[in-house]
Amino acid sequence: LDAFRIDTRSAEFVQLRIERTVGNEAGAKLSGLLKINETDVPFSASWMPEEDGAKRITMSVDRLTVADLFSRSGVKAGFKFDIDAPFDSDGNPKEAIARLDVDGLDVPYVKGRTLVKSGEGVLNLRLLPEKNQIELDPSGMRFASSEAELVGGLQLPRNAEDAQPPRFELIANEVAAYGLVNGDKRLRAAMQFSGHWEAADKAIVADRIAIKTPVGLMAGDGRLTFAENGPAAKVDLQIGAMPVMQLKQFWPDFLAPKVREWISDGVTGGDIKDAVVAINFPSGLLGKDDLYTEEHLAVSIPISGSRVITAGAIPHL
Repeated sequence: LDAFRIDTRSAEFVQLRIERTVGNEAGAKLSGLLKINETDVPFSASWMPEEDGAKRITMSVDRLTVADLFSRSGVKAGFKFDIDAPFDSDGNPKEAIARLDVDGLDVPYVKGRTLVKSGEGVLNLRLLPEKNQIELDPSGMRFASSEAELVGGLQLPRNAEDAQPPRFELIANEVAAYGLVNGDKRLRAAMQFSGHWEAADKAIVADRIAIKTPVGLMAGDGRLTFAENGPAAKVDLQIGAMPVMQLKQFWPDFLAPKVREWISDGVTGGDIKDAVVAINFPSGLLGKDDLYTEEHLAVSIPISGSRVITAGAIPHL
């Protein structure tokens, strides 16, 4: 994970208080104020013994932003977190619980377009040291045009010699998307995004991308490679069957926005069957719609039973 090194520019303790207790309840408490760049970050921590000789460490940080840790990142978000980490009497870590409160999450796609907008919610995490794994328990998140309950997990290598790459799975249940159609009518669906991280190529590899609605399914795989000129993306999707209305709901505004707008305004009703979407954007091309060719974006969407609104006096099809 060296590709995501912390870059704070400056950090210093403004206040620091240490309390220690002795006797049968010997322990320690730490609290203070940390100044990261121009942000004041209150924090606290404690180390306390349990009756059976076990120990418990707690920590709370309120509130950081992505810019505080990654000063050159275009991602915007505020977050605070709490950790409760128990240890057995021999000092071995046991299952820990963490809570991450997120607000104001904006993930840019390219200049002027946003991949994720106005995200907020609470992520409930469990840290499993024996499996070297982080589990995401049911966690509600809200965004500008959707909301969902998230579950998933992250499997990390056990050490530097472990050849297995970090693997992840994120499942969004009870997704409610507002999309392009009537903004007051939400469409229910479930989504899956799973794969692994290739450190050598700085790439997120998605082995499985899927959106399932009560009457439709879109599935495929993809790869996002980070480079100095901008990310390169390769995605292959298949739509076995899906109503046109549902495609409108889930078509993201950052992908071929002119085609998206035409379908939104010009195609009503009907069904899609055996559609294919192939995306192959080299580094530096994302968001430059006028440069796309059939080598970069190929879409085949067979539609039946639709009404196509034409221009001028030409009759609708």
